[in-house]
Amino acid sequence: MSLIIKISQNGSSQEYIFNKLGPILIGSDKRCDLHLDDPQIEAKLLEVKISAGNIFIKEVGARAEIYLDSVI
Repeated sequence: MSLIIKISQNGSSQEYIFNKLGPILIGSDKRCDLHLDDPQIEAKLLEVKISAGNIFIKEVGARAEIYLDSVI
């Protein structure tokens, strides 16, 4: 099973495919599973994981609003 994470920023988007179900750490830290090279993004921003068929998204260090499918 794979997990696809789509990141949209400044009018463009990119998809990332992960063959693990998590946790997947997203942030600007180079050690994150999904490294976002942006100085305005926290070192560790979000954690995503799948458990029992459910997707869990946890804010780890968000200072700004995070949108999921255009909803805050």
